[in-house]
This record gives sequence, structure tokens and C-alpha cells, in this order.
Amino acid sequence: EGGAEECGVLEATACGIVAALAGTAATFPAAVVSRRMIAGTVPGLLGTPRGTPRGTASSGGSVGGRRARASMGLFRAMRAVAEAEGVSGLYRGLGTASVRLVPMAIVSFASYEWVRRTMDAADARRTKRVGIEVDVA
Repeated sequence: EGGAEECGVLEATACGIVAALAGTAATFPAAVVSRRMIAGTVPGLLGTPRGTPRGTASSGGSVGGRRARASMGLFRAMRAVAEAEGVSGLYRGLGTASVRLVPMAIVSFASYEWVRRTMDAADARRTKRVGIEVDVA
């Protein structure tokens, strides 16, 4: 109608995969630090000695037998992890998360596009049969 060509299912799925990977990469550091704050393995977190490698805190995140509370915010915790382990510490596990994400994105975006196109085709047939076009937007 407007001269704009609709992209195919493969192109739409590829764009969806790229968007999902970009979103995951952008939010992954916050998710990593959040999980580590819960586990009590952020360097400098109450009960965790600064410089303690990830997952080796001897206290297991507890102080005096009680669970330690987070004594810092998310951004301070991100900075502490980056200082102790480098920026790569914020992205630890991204590869595994991406491997899980890609098949899910393929199925999700491809099935959405297929259903949308099937329904559009059914709408077009119904409109052609009845001869009335109604714009519901």
C-alpha cells in the first residue's frame, strides 16, 4: 500500500535475536550483582572480606550465624565487583545465558511472526469475501 515491503520471518527472527542479545548484555551486570548480593559474595559486602574471590566467602554471607544484610546499593556493588575482578566479573556467565537465550528467541519470534501472518491472511480473505474493510486502529 505505502510501498513499504514487509520483512520475512527469518529477517524478523534475526532482528529479534539481536534485540534479545542486546537487552541481555545491557542488563546482565545488574543481574549478576543482584544475585551476588543475595548470595553475599560481593567484595566489601558486610561479612565478605574485600578481595575475596567469587563464591569463596568463608562466612557464606553470614555474620555471627545470621544472614548478612546488603550494606551497599546496586551501583556501589557493581563498582566493588569491577574493582575486585575487573569488568569481566560483571559479565561472568553471559555466554551461557546467551546460549540459552538464542533458541528461546528463535522459537518465540518465529512463532509470533507465523501466527501474525496467518491471522493477517485470514483477515484479508474475510474482508475480500464480505467486501467491507473496517479499520479498527
